[in-house]
Amino acid sequence: MVEQVEVTEVDELSTSIAGLDVEYVRTDRGVGPNRVTFVETDDLVVSLGRMGFSVTASTEIPGGLVVIGLITRAVAGGVWCGGQLEAGQLFVLTPGTTFVANEPSGLAATLVCVPVDSLATVGLELGIGEPLLRHGVEPVSRRPATDRLVADLWAATARPDLVAHVPASASLLESAAGALADAAGRPVAATRRLDRSKIVSDCLEFVESSGSSQPSMTELCRAAHASASSVRQAFVEVFDMPPTQYFQHRLLSTLRIELLRADPHDETVTQVASSLGVTHFGRTSGRYRAVFGEVPSQTLLNTA
Repeated sequence: MVEQVEVTEVDELSTSIAGLDVEYVRTDRGVGPNRVTFVETDDLVVSLGRMGFSVTASTEIPGGLVVIGLITRAVAGGVWCGGQLEAGQLFVLTPGTTFVANEPSGLAATLVCVPVDSLATVGLELGIGEPLLRHGVEPVSRRPATDRLVADLWAATARPDLVAHVPASASLLESAAGALADAAGRPVAATRRLDRSKIVSDCLEFVESSGSSQPSMTELCRAAHASASSVRQAFVEVFDMPPTQYFQHRLLSTLRIELLRADPHDETVTQVASSLGVTHFGRTSGRYRAVFGEVPSQTLLNTA
C-alpha cells in the first residue's frame, strides 16, 4: 500500500519518515508543504520526500537497520551530510550512525530502510556474502553493483506503487545487498565528514541533556572537546549555518510546537516563551515571523 502525507509543521514531519525518529528544525518559510510518500513491505520501507520548506535533520540510525538514500533532486549550492548536493548521489547510513544534515527547500530524496538481517539473508542466498557496513554516513562510489541499485531506486521514485509488489521489492532488496556486499574502500573525505558530524551530534546531545536552549560557545566546545573554530566550521559544513543561528532556529521551532499545543484561554505567548528561556521577546517575534510568516500571537490564536 502506498501512503502519502503533506506536512506543514516539523513535528508532523518528524513522524512521517517510516522507521526513523528524526528531529527536524525549520529554517525558512518555504514555498509549500513537505511531501512524503512511503511504501512498506515485509522486508523494507521506501520513503520519497520532497522538501517544500528548509529544515535541519538529526537522528541516530537504529541498531540493525541500514538506510540507503538517493538524492533525486538537488539544489544549486546546497549541502547535505557535509557534502555538495548532487542528483543521483547514493548514501549509506549504517546502524548506530548519528545522522545530521541540512535539507533545503527543493531537495528530494528516496530512502530505503532495510534490516541488516534481511540484507544478510539475501546476500547469502545470492552467494555474495553479508553486507560490509562501515560506521558512518558516506557517499557510495559508482560501480556496476551500485549502478543497479541506483536504477532500482530511480524506478521506485517514478513508480512507488510497484515496490508494494514482490518482484520490484525483491529486486530492490537484492540490488541493495549486492551494492553493500561489493563495497569498496571508504573515500578519503568520509572520515572528515564523520568527524564533523560527531562534533555536531556531541553538541546536540549536550543541549538535550542540559535543557539549555541557547548554549554558549564555551559549553559547546567543552561538550565536543573541540575548539571554537572547529565547532563553528562543523555546524556550517553540516547545517550550512553557524551554531548560534542553528540554535535560534531550533528555539523558534520548539516555540511554534508549544504554541500550537497551548490553550489560548489559559496561556499567553509570554508564558510559553518564558518557559523556553526566551528573554528578548521583540527580537524573537521578528525572527519567528521571518521563518513562519506570522507572529507568535497569531499562532496561539489559531489554536482556539
